[in-house]
Amino acid sequence: MNTSSRQLHSQCPSCDAEIRQEHVNVSEGVAVCPSCSQVMPLSQLNFTGVSIDDVLTTTPPRGEIYMDGDEMTVRFSLCSPLQALFVLGAMLFWNGILSLFLSLAVAAVFYNLTGSVPDWVPDLATEDGIPIMNGSPMGPGITIGLCLFLTPFVVIGLGMCYMVFLKLFGTTVIRIGQMESSASTGIGCIRRRKSFSSREVTSIRTITHSTRDSRSQTHLIEVLSAKPVKFGRDLTVDQMEWLAVFLRAVFLFRKSHTMIQRPTWLS
Repeated sequence: MNTSSRQLHSQCPSCDAEIRQEHVNVSEGVAVCPSCSQVMPLSQLNFTGVSIDDVLTTTPPRGEIYMDGDEMTVRFSLCSPLQALFVLGAMLFWNGILSLFLSLAVAAVFYNLTGSVPDWVPDLATEDGIPIMNGSPMGPGITIGLCLFLTPFVVIGLGMCYMVFLKLFGTTVIRIGQMESSASTGIGCIRRRKSFSSREVTSIRTITHSTRDSRSQTHLIEVLSAKPVKFGRDLTVDQMEWLAVFLRAVFLFRKSHTMIQRPTWLS
């Protein structure tokens, strides 16, 4: 095969055999395993130096695997008290400042609808029972404008509240079904869910997604199927690496790793 001069140190994701330079065709983006003779894209090679069998014989980091009929489920806990404490502090600071403006908006809404402000509205939002802005009572126009202005800040505050509970009680769940599989993250029935075809998975890899200003990076698992999906934003690095190896073994090399208890249709 045509090769490059770059030395590659990798393993076959199917049988863990070493993939040497002479087994790689960089121009076509494929490699041939000298042990099992399998041809695979370079993106599927194991560059970690850790045996796939070693990974799969360990339990999922803060997770579990179980069968539900003919469906396989992998569940990871997202509980992180330190992260929850950090988000809680940011949430209290944000929502504390926001509550001052919300009090004024609530007072203005009641004043314009009923002509008076309820007693439970803080006095900081009114002067002699009248909501004031720029030295004048707040009319309908300025009240509507303030409510619209505060809407995105309220959404951010609610999002912070959700993140606190996610870091305490959240889970990421991978369900592997005969026709459709899915990855979801959330709390109870409140979840973000992404689905992909179980029968059409061609590649599974970990990727790094950078923001536009490149100041922060997010690690994700990408499943290439009929409809490519990306997930795993809230997983730890250990959880993500384990899950990526597990999914490759299940979907791409179904007959190689017999230690995996899998549905009969995946055998």
